[in-house]
Amino acid sequence: MDLRLFAIDVVAIGILAFALYVPRHRRKDLAVALVGVNVGVLAVTTALSTATVGAGLGLGLFGVLSIIRLRSTELSQVEVAYYFAALAIGLIGGLSGIRIAAGAGLIGSIVLVLAVADSARIMSRSRHMTMVVDRALPDTEDLAAYIRRSTSLEVGEVSIIKLDYVNDSTYVDLRYSETRQDQQDQTEARRDQTTKAWRLKRKRVRTAQGHRMMQDGQTTQDRRAAQGECTAQTRGGRTVGQAGYPAQAQPGRGAGEDGAG
Repeated sequence: MDLRLFAIDVVAIGILAFALYVPRHRRKDLAVALVGVNVGVLAVTTALSTATVGAGLGLGLFGVLSIIRLRSTELSQVEVAYYFAALAIGLIGGLSGIRIAAGAGLIGSIVLVLAVADSARIMSRSRHMTMVVDRALPDTEDLAAYIRRSTSLEVGEVSIIKLDYVNDSTYVDLRYSETRQDQQDQTEARRDQTTKAWRLKRKRVRTAQGHRMMQDGQTTQDRRAAQGECTAQTRGGRTVGQAGYPAQAQPGRGAGEDGAG
């Protein structure tokens, strides 16, 4: 058991899941699944390589792992490749008899090959989709021509999944290529979306600042009004009574009473 190989495995699966897969395919749940599969296979491989177990027990353990089926969503071929890469990295990292240089080279080559194969520059124009055509066309050439006229796509290959004469429709598995204009339109659309989100965020920040300034201004006005009332009630350092006269000059008291008497 070599801890350096464990560290290389952790770094490799981190790069594979969070530096390659998530920025390109935007599925964080599958990134977590890749890490889980890698760590699980690494642990089982390490246990089998360090403990004294028979071949039957080893096959039984991997048979238990194979019972787990992926029932959440259907995986694409690219995602299956990432799964196999995570499994292979875990197996190599858990081997005890392999040299550190050989293990690091194998793990690095797996990550590098997958990074290049899944790069946006490799076959960037090739696309795939499942389409429902509003015509029942059994001939693939006629179907491809109809899709070209309807969508202006560069159709490469057409496979008929289901032909429905009752509803006059055809379910198609389509391979097509994007034109440079389509790629430019998508790039401009992403830029416009980013710009709109940035402007909306600035607008929200300015609105919040405006509300705070209005609240501060209202508080200042209330404070000034309260100070004005206090100043109006204080005349020459004498406190105003309830009737609006100074306390020393209120009628019916003091000198007023003496004068009346």
